[in-house]
Amino acid sequence: MTEKLHIEHTIDAKHVKNIGEQSVSSSVQAIIEIVKNSYDADATLCTVHFYAKTSLEKYLDVYKIVIEDDGIGMTLNDLHHKWMRLGTESKDRETISPMFGRRVSGEKGMGHFATQKIADNVKLVSNSKMYSKRESSTYSDKTLTLAINWKDYEAGRLFNEVKNDLDVDTRLIPNKHGISIELTNLKDTWTLDEIRKVKLNLGNLLLPKFIRKSTEHPFDVKVQAHGFPFDESELESTLEKYAPWEIDCKLRGNTLFYKIYKLNLKEKKRLPAKYVSAEAPGAGKIIIPGNVTCGDARFKLLYFMQLKKGSKQRSRSLDWIPKTILKKASVTQQLLANYGIKIYNDNVRIMPYGEPGNDWLELENRKVKRSGGRLRLRDCLGWIVLDKVNNTKIKETASRQKIIDTDEFMFLKNDFAIKSIQLLEKYFVELDVDIEKDSVHERPVSKTASEITQLTQFIEDLDIPKVEKDKQAKKLLEINRLVEKLDEEYEEDIEIATSSLEMYRNLASMGVTALGFHHEITTPI
Repeated sequence: MTEKLHIEHTIDAKHVKNIGEQSVSSSVQAIIEIVKNSYDADATLCTVHFYAKTSLEKYLDVYKIVIEDDGIGMTLNDLHHKWMRLGTESKDRETISPMFGRRVSGEKGMGHFATQKIADNVKLVSNSKMYSKRESSTYSDKTLTLAINWKDYEAGRLFNEVKNDLDVDTRLIPNKHGISIELTNLKDTWTLDEIRKVKLNLGNLLLPKFIRKSTEHPFDVKVQAHGFPFDESELESTLEKYAPWEIDCKLRGNTLFYKIYKLNLKEKKRLPAKYVSAEAPGAGKIIIPGNVTCGDARFKLLYFMQLKKGSKQRSRSLDWIPKTILKKASVTQQLLANYGIKIYNDNVRIMPYGEPGNDWLELENRKVKRSGGRLRLRDCLGWIVLDKVNNTKIKETASRQKIIDTDEFMFLKNDFAIKSIQLLEKYFVELDVDIEKDSVHERPVSKTASEITQLTQFIEDLDIPKVEKDKQAKKLLEINRLVEKLDEEYEEDIEIATSSLEMYRNLASMGVTALGFHHEITTPI
């Protein structure tokens, strides 16, 4: 006779360390995952604080990191069933944030286990906001403080046997709401460069400025330093700020208005592109034939390839960005994480359009087939902005997984987005010829001066003593003067050579004339 038994899975407490160590690539990425949770919790501001005891050049004795926001916070139910539950499906189920209707960006449980990547000790303080339709919970008007010591999760102990202290206190500020996560006993040594990486990468979580201006509840992020000097200027997407090319298109009825911009490193901003030819004026308008339209819309595309002078080829040149802002590896990393053409409707992201690898405009296909396409998807970052008032026929499916393929959406795709990209491609075709002409007449001194300017900026931003900066800047100044002196001597040599050429040309003319005269009179004589 067969006897049936039942056994259950058990999870070793050490498994949590595997999740944290293997799921998040670095402490920098771990902070980004935590900040994503603040965005999903309808925060309007998230601040990342770094506390250091001493500051010795690039070395920082960072002993504490605090990430706080003003979002909806977590109730006791949320702590039990979301934060403390392994592999919760809440992010799968809740694709839209509860108050502001944001598209949820964080991954399941990543913020929780990201804390384990950064530190051994975690103190989470939650003040929940009880908005309409939120499930009631015990202590919803209290301050909940959860303490986790990841060292308690040792091999040999069961995961659910490890106890974590949760304190319930009177809320000191009744209307205050949000989450504060304090991380101590940090696992990594933080440097200024790593904190700068945090700032750079967090900037890419923000909506582009031209969209944020019209957003009712924008999301802002700050990085603040305590105990050491740090640039705490406003965060913004580095890719958005320093992209070498931009085309900004507006659709009004069946008329497409466009402007092309090129990055000017001296001005540190993109300026209107120059007039190249009647085929590539740099700005203008075109009429799109037909009776169908998707309604008024806007499309802004940033392009990250640089023309090589004297060549029709493009390369991943770093000339488009100051060396002190991003390194080549960081450029590639940020582009891989953010490239694509995204669609926003009433400032809410429509997925999966613009996700890395989602080539809904078929740019790669056009490039491979050589059907006029010159832009590659991986080098593009763009946004199409719609609203429900002007774009009534642009609607998502019931599952919210894609946009319904109506005539209006096909117009948006083919007659607006693709047509806009073709305008930029046509400009590049004409510009290639123009660059080849200019490169012949380019003087070496101009290029040298440009390189010296970039080197001067590079040295100025280095974390080295001021005496050393002044010393190197003085050397560059001497090099610049030497180059200018050589250029002046070169100009003098050119002038002498030109004068000599004119003199010899005159003498040669006289010789030819004399020879002709001699030939003419020899026979009569």
